[in-house]
Amino acid sequence: NTSINIKNYTLFVQKNYSNAADIVSVLLQECQGKWMILGKTFMRMYYSSKKLRDEQFKKISLLFDDIYNLEQKIMKELIILFNLNSNESGEII
Repeated sequence: NTSINIKNYTLFVQKNYSNAADIVSVLLQECQGKWMILGKTFMRMYYSSKKLRDEQFKKISLLFDDIYNLEQKIMKELIILFNLNSNESGEII
């Protein structure tokens, strides 16, 4: 069995879904890391000169794109994990 910790909640997953849970866990950790980098970049941008602010803004835009794509992957994996997009016979729609 595998567990995923999200904020104050722990999700326990049966062994046959542990691979999907591991994928979600890795994606969540990667997403959290990107948010941390984005926060640090924003603080640098806030205290920088105009020229550096423009460069930092470009980095922030790219980080937002990365985070958005990661969150889309996380949602897809969670849907698969919870079998939310399957019909009555268990086929993924």
